[in-house]
Amino acid sequence: MHPAPLSILVQAIISALLVVVALVIFLLRFARGRLWMGVALGIALADQTIKFVVKAYLHSGQQVPMPGNTAITYSKNFLLGFSSADTDLMAATLALVLALLVLYLRLTRFGYRMGLLAELACALIIGGCIGILVDRICWGFVIDWIDLGPRSQFLYNLADLAVIVAAVLLAASIIQFSLKRARRMTDPDKVARKAVMAVRQRYGDIPPYALAMALGIRITHQAEPSPPLADLPIRSEYIIEPATIVLYDKPLRRLARLLSQKGSALAKVNLEELHIAHEIFHHFDPGREGLAEKTAHCFAAELLHLDISLKELDRLYVADHT
Repeated sequence: MHPAPLSILVQAIISALLVVVALVIFLLRFARGRLWMGVALGIALADQTIKFVVKAYLHSGQQVPMPGNTAITYSKNFLLGFSSADTDLMAATLALVLALLVLYLRLTRFGYRMGLLAELACALIIGGCIGILVDRICWGFVIDWIDLGPRSQFLYNLADLAVIVAAVLLAASIIQFSLKRARRMTDPDKVARKAVMAVRQRYGDIPPYALAMALGIRITHQAEPSPPLADLPIRSEYIIEPATIVLYDKPLRRLARLLSQKGSALAKVNLEELHIAHEIFHHFDPGREGLAEKTAHCFAAELLHLDISLKELDRLYVADHT
């Protein structure tokens, strides 16, 4: 295999340096500790040690058979990663660095800290790139030695494997982050707090009656729900068109008496305000699913500064029907 042109070699070195520098800056800012340094240096050192032994004891092209159709084969790789063109490598490198820059600026504002999987993946990439970088600078080619048999199109080295494992870990990290984000997006307490913060930023810390007025929501009273709702534990209702909150007086009074008889701390709560606040959330999110109801409970308690758990609110809403 002929040596790579100098321009390709220089671009390969520049690409590896850019990746290493970008990831080091990223880790210095967002990693929880410095364990990644040991992992990166350990991979690079192990990679170079094995290559030194292979280069010292084998000739180029010489093969040492191993179990399962695998072998240790000394190969001088003058090509870029996976035989890609130099333009592909530079384009991919610049895209990665640009993505890291955008991500760096965005995450800096949120006090982000990396998870273990992402930190380990970045450390493996750094270690792998250092191993490849040393080869390019010292020899002008990359030493490959892992031959996985006739089914494999390429020969590999420890640095290559580190980068491949890093890609798997990054994928796992993204999945883990997405699942956590999905849980946060559906957690009633967190969704409610976010909604209340948005309300207070726009309208200030005002009571539910004033907030309803500011939102253009009418508040009306009715003795009891009409059939078929009469047999359900309903004490208020939000009507979309026109935006109206209906308070059902008899069920509200019945609940107030029950809470007072039981000596519940909830007896001191202004039930009309609580129900108005509850229905205001449905004005923002008119969904009728169970999650929307639980979030509305939490929104009402948060808006009124009530120290009431979701379970207590659930008990409140069914208290006079148990």
